[in-house]
Amino acid sequence: MLNFNLPRYLPSADELPDSDETPVDNELQELIPGLLQAILLLLWAERMDWFFGVL
Repeated sequence: MLNFNLPRYLPSADELPDSDETPVDNELQELIPGLLQAILLLLWAERMDWFFGVL
């Protein structure tokens, strides 16, 4: 049986992986919503009753 001890705390922002103060997956977080929006614009070009929002 594997013995595994969970840490008693969550990592701080300094302990999380990053590169130049920008999260590692930042490029994908910007690419995926843009790709989805482009697809929706093509598929629903004739419709005006949809909303796309990203935080």
